[in-house]
Amino acid sequence: MKRVRNLSNVLCILLVALLVTNCQNETITEMQQEAIVQKEFPFTSSLISKQELEANSKLSNQMRSLATLQNSSIAESTYSDTYSFTVHTDVVKFIESTENNSHSYTFPISRDNHTGSALENLVFSYDASIDDYTASLVTYHFNASQQQEFLLTQHVATPHEITSMPIAVNLSDVVGENLLQPCTTNFTVYHITPDTGETFLYSSTIGNVQNTCQHENDSDPCIVYTVVTNDCDDSGSGSASTSGNPYGTPSGGNTTSGGNTTPPDAGDDDTSYDLITSPITKEEYLEISQQLNDTFGEDGWELAEAPLEGAQSFDSVEELHTYMDSMPTSISASQTSTRAMQNGDVMTRYTFPTTEYINLTDLNVEIVSKTENFQTGQEFEVVGINSYLTGITVVKHWEANDNYSVSTSSSNGNFKVIIMTGIVRTGTTVGGVDIYVKQTATITMEINKYNGDEGYSNMTLVF
Repeated sequence: MKRVRNLSNVLCILLVALLVTNCQNETITEMQQEAIVQKEFPFTSSLISKQELEANSKLSNQMRSLATLQNSSIAESTYSDTYSFTVHTDVVKFIESTENNSHSYTFPISRDNHTGSALENLVFSYDASIDDYTASLVTYHFNASQQQEFLLTQHVATPHEITSMPIAVNLSDVVGENLLQPCTTNFTVYHITPDTGETFLYSSTIGNVQNTCQHENDSDPCIVYTVVTNDCDDSGSGSASTSGNPYGTPSGGNTTSGGNTTPPDAGDDDTSYDLITSPITKEEYLEISQQLNDTFGEDGWELAEAPLEGAQSFDSVEELHTYMDSMPTSISASQTSTRAMQNGDVMTRYTFPTTEYINLTDLNVEIVSKTENFQTGQEFEVVGINSYLTGITVVKHWEANDNYSVSTSSSNGNFKVIIMTGIVRTGTTVGGVDIYVKQTATITMEINKYNGDEGYSNMTLVF
């Protein structure tokens, strides 16, 4: 009996230890999975305009070197006779690391009389070791249905092939030795859901996407990133030695249950030929452009010439339009004042609040006038008008027209009516594109012709 009791005690101890170990393992697993979910994808992407490229002198030089005809500035499209394709520069997808200085620019390209369904992109990836950009042609070999799917949803949910080829921008340059060595190119495609930021691994093998998109039924299109790495033979023996995968995953990736995958690490700055890109078509910009034309008119918006820091962002043109409709379009002066100046002139000030989006901005109008005087025979006369914005004016601009009109008020003969016009330009980001929405402002102000005191005032804004 004593042996039985001792055996029972041992078994109880082992059972307790096993339970404790299992609990610890489950806790560790849960913590690891939670860490995976919480880790954000270390790259961000945005659409930028051609004007923003001009500020990057290194990239501008690369683009001009690629062109068949040299220009002093980047054209809306650049044709390369050497490679027989046209690079479209109206809009470009910019990707940058949140952890280091790595970044890339992806351009849509097209070919004359091209009838296939493949999507070709030209990618300039920053190489810190040479402090310049290397160019690659990345091709997504879609079939017809996949091409249509990408145009509609910005991602493809079925298997397809991807290839990459280095491009010599300066034809007089000798292609580097590393590019001539035997290399194996690996592709890894990540899908990021915009609502939750979850990362999904999609691509697995060398140049072939094997997986199906695990979140293809999501209502919002995902953001697609393609990571390209090269394993090159730098020993001369024929055995491949990796150039370093800076993204923390082999070509097959490391998936977890539920389809999530550990987001890639940004890695070292000195990786020469590894790049990250995101597929783009010229239709992607053209679609947004057409939607903006349909909503605001061709003259109702324009591309921003530089990145708009602090501008409110909208996911769609429809969302922007809804917000604009909620803004007041008839505004009365919130503040007025009058003071006498030299030679009997009078300055009358009006302040119109033009607060939109996140900006606290006022439009100030100053009218200098000579008041009417029976003794001297002086009639009412507007000497000049000055108008300007005050407050937070980072993404808001005012352009006044030179012409204005002066007439007598129909309701009170003692008042003169001054009407001036101008354009209010408000910066915003829609669908990743930085734009200015333009509104025509008509400002009506009444001034007492005898003493310059202000009367009725109103500003109306229309597209």
